[in-house]
Amino acid sequence: MPRLSRLWLRQIYWDGDGEEFTGWEPLRLKFLNVGSVQSRLLPWLARGHLGSGVESLTIEPISLENIPLIGDLLRLAGASLNRLNIGFGSGGAEDVLLTSSFALGHNNNLRHLGLTACDLSLLARHSRSHSWIPLVLSQVRSEIQTISMTFYFLQRGDNVAWINWNAVDAILATEFFKKLESFEIDVDHRCDIEGGEAWSTFKSLLPILVKRPGILRLRYLRTGIDDGSEVTYA
Repeated sequence: MPRLSRLWLRQIYWDGDGEEFTGWEPLRLKFLNVGSVQSRLLPWLARGHLGSGVESLTIEPISLENIPLIGDLLRLAGASLNRLNIGFGSGGAEDVLLTSSFALGHNNNLRHLGLTACDLSLLARHSRSHSWIPLVLSQVRSEIQTISMTFYFLQRGDNVAWINWNAVDAILATEFFKKLESFEIDVDHRCDIEGGEAWSTFKSLLPILVKRPGILRLRYLRTGIDDGSEVTYA
């Protein structure tokens, strides 16, 4: 598939060992979006079937066992990677595994970073770690321009304490984020919280960032995405 440049995959369950696809030339993709993968697809891509030149990479949710493979894909993408969207479906990633296997040092032209699944259901959120969020931010070695964080289960009265906001706020004040133009909080329509309350909460959690006018903003989806109804706070 020499002309294929964009690939979007969802609900892929590949049980074979991939031997039937050996001999393929590496895919020369500009855009790769992979989600809900419980198969051998990621190992197959990481074994040399994904060529260099990937500019946009979205992989979420990421399971613990796939963290080393994501690290391999990031190395393959290298300096061409401009946009990265990731999230851990379990809500947490073991710190040691993430630190040793997941690095952005090769992606020195990364400009746009999206973090999804930044919360869990009410029953699971306090039993899982979201330390992966500041860990990923601390791996950045490029001049990031935009960051987004997506929340699906926020409730009224939440203080979002499952994330170390002091660490996040401090990291955003380092040299790699000096050219940050936008830090957007996306509040999904499934959240049980009003947009104004969410906006006040996040402003209080990021006191250093709010001193930089116009960067922090919140996008509140009041209904389903297809309806296109949303309010932006800035």
